[in-house]
Amino acid sequence: MICPPNHPLAKREAIDLKAIDGQRFISFEPDLPTRKAIDGMFTQAGISVKEVVEFDNIETVKRGVLIENAISIVPSESVRSEVKSGILAQIAINGKFVWRPLGIVRRRTKAITPAMREMIQILKQKETGG
Repeated sequence: MICPPNHPLAKREAIDLKAIDGQRFISFEPDLPTRKAIDGMFTQAGISVKEVVEFDNIETVKRGVLIENAISIVPSESVRSEVKSGILAQIAINGKFVWRPLGIVRRRTKAITPAMREMIQILKQKETGG
C-alpha cells in the first residue's frame, strides 16, 4: 500500500487490511486484472474504500495518490525509487500476499515457436502451483 508521506497511515510499517476501510483510494480502471484482484481482496476482507478516481496505469495512480492525499495498492517494485527518495510512503499489509496477474501478448498471425510454447507451459505451471 502506498500513500503520501504526510498521510495518517504513513508512519506505520504494516497494517491489517481492515485499517484501510473507508479510506480515500486511487483505483485502477475496473476492466484491469489488477483492479479485479484488489476488489476481490477487499470483498473477501469485508471492507470498502472511498474511490476517488480510476486510472489505467501505475504512474498515474502514484501521481493521483499524491495529488489527492489518498492511498492505493500497487506492486512494490513500481514505487521503489519514490519510497527511497521519500516522495511516497509504503506500508506492508499484514497477512496478505497480493499478486499481480500476468498475461501473454503475442501476434496471432505469427507461429508459436518451441521456445514460446515452453515459456507458456512454464507460466501455466506457475499459475496452477505446479
